[in-house]
Amino acid sequence: MKLVVWNIQNFTLKRLKDTKSGNTALEKEAVAEGNLANLMYVLSTVQKADADVFVVLETLSQAGNLGTLAQGNGAQGLIYLLSMLRENNSPQWYLVPPLRVNPTHNSVVDGKPRTETVGVFWRNDRVQFLGPNVWPQAYPSPWDAGIPANTTAAAQCQFFYTGTNTEIQFPKAKNRRPYLTTFSERSTGRVIKLFSVHTSPGVTAQQTISNLLNIPANIRVPGNNEVTVFAGDFNVNLLAPNILQDDTIRSLANAGLNILPFPNQQWQRSFLRPRDEARTMVVDGKSYFENLALDYGFVQYGAGAVPANNAYGQMIMDRVAGVTPGGALPNISGDMLQSLSSIQNIDDLRANIIPNGAVRSNGLTTLTTATPHGLHPGYDFSVVAYDLNMHLTGLDPSFEGRYWVASVPSPTSLTYWQPSLPNKTSGAGSVRFGYRNYVFRQLWNYWHIGPPIAGTGAGTSDHLPLFMLI
Repeated sequence: MKLVVWNIQNFTLKRLKDTKSGNTALEKEAVAEGNLANLMYVLSTVQKADADVFVVLETLSQAGNLGTLAQGNGAQGLIYLLSMLRENNSPQWYLVPPLRVNPTHNSVVDGKPRTETVGVFWRNDRVQFLGPNVWPQAYPSPWDAGIPANTTAAAQCQFFYTGTNTEIQFPKAKNRRPYLTTFSERSTGRVIKLFSVHTSPGVTAQQTISNLLNIPANIRVPGNNEVTVFAGDFNVNLLAPNILQDDTIRSLANAGLNILPFPNQQWQRSFLRPRDEARTMVVDGKSYFENLALDYGFVQYGAGAVPANNAYGQMIMDRVAGVTPGGALPNISGDMLQSLSSIQNIDDLRANIIPNGAVRSNGLTTLTTATPHGLHPGYDFSVVAYDLNMHLTGLDPSFEGRYWVASVPSPTSLTYWQPSLPNKTSGAGSVRFGYRNYVFRQLWNYWHIGPPIAGTGAGTSDHLPLFMLI
C-alpha cells in the first residue's frame, strides 16, 4: 500500500478555498491565486505519490463530543478536497466519515472553541475500507456522498485497557486520540491497521507514545496477513541529544514495530539537510544523505504479510527533502516547487534592505528597497523588522504587520495603508517580506523546519507530507 500522511496545520476550507479574505478586486484575485497554488500542491503531491490512502492530520472541527461526526469549516475542507481529488485524480477516491478525536476543551482557534478530526481518503479500486467499527445507522449528508453505497464501516478513536471500561488517555482526556482505520488490499487481501497519530509536543508526546503500547494486543498487534502502521506527526524532539536512547522510541521498537525505513529495529537521529550538504555530512560516523527527516512511521508485519521482496516498509519525504532510502521508489521530488534548501533560507531570500528607511504619511506607508521586491498590488504580505535572532534591523517596528500592497510605484518600492498610525520616518534597516503565495509551503506546512536551531543545522519535520510504502 502507498500511503501519504500530511499534517496540514489547522486545516479548514480556507486553506484551499478562501472566499472571505480581501476587500478589493485585486486583493480577492491575490487570495484566489494563493488558494489555487495550495490546492494544486496538495493534489500533485497525492498524484505523484500515486497514493492508495491519503491522511490529513490536524483538521479542525466545531466544538463537539469525542467520537461524533466532525462539523464546520474543517469538515467542509475535507469534502471540497474529496471533490477535487475525484475531479483531478480519480473518481475512485472516497472519504472515511471523520470523527472528532478529542472532546471540546479550552483550545481556541480564531476566537472559537474547537476540536480536531482526521481526514482519511482512500482509493476504493485498490483498497477496501473495513472499519474497524460499525456506524449504528446510515451516515447523514454530506458524508453519505463520500462513501460507497451501504457503507457502515467506521473509524475508531477510543481505546480501553484490556478487560476494563477504563479509556486509555493520550495522555489526558483533552488530547487527540490515535485514529484507527483498517483497509484490505484488493490485490493481495492483506489487512492494514492504520493508526494515524498526532501527539501534543513536549513531555506530553513521550507519554502518548508510551501509551500507544497500552492499546490491547488484539487491536494493535497484526495477525496473519495483517500489517500494523503507526504514522503521523509524533512531535518527538528530534534534536534531543539522547534521542537514540529515548525510551519512548525504543519501547515501540522493542515491541516489534520497525521505524521506517530502517529494518531490524535500527534507527538514527533525524536531521533535515539539503541533499548537497547531506552527501558529505557525517554525524556520529554516519552519513545522512539517505536517512533524513523521519517524523515518524512504524510498521509491524504479521505472518504472511511481509512484502514479496522480503523488505520492510520504506518511506520517503516527498516534494521537499527528496529522500529515497533505496529500491524502486517513484521519483516524486523531481518537480519540487521549493527545495528544502530554499525553504530553510526563505527569510534570507526574501529579506531586503531599506536603504532610506520607510515613510508613513497620512496613513500611507512607502518602503523603498535596495533590490526588486517582487510584490504586486493586492498581494497579502507581512513586514518584519526583526532578524532571525529577534534583533531589530533598523526599521522602526511600527511599520511591522500584515498588509495588502496598495501600489507598486517601481520594482523597488511599494505602498501599504496604516491609517490608524501617525506620520513617521524610520531609519534605514532591512525588512523580511512574507509572500502569500509561499505561505502554504513555507509556514503552514513547514512550521518547524527552520531556521535550523543555532549550532546544529537541524530542524524537525512537522507539517511535511510523509510518503510510505507498506
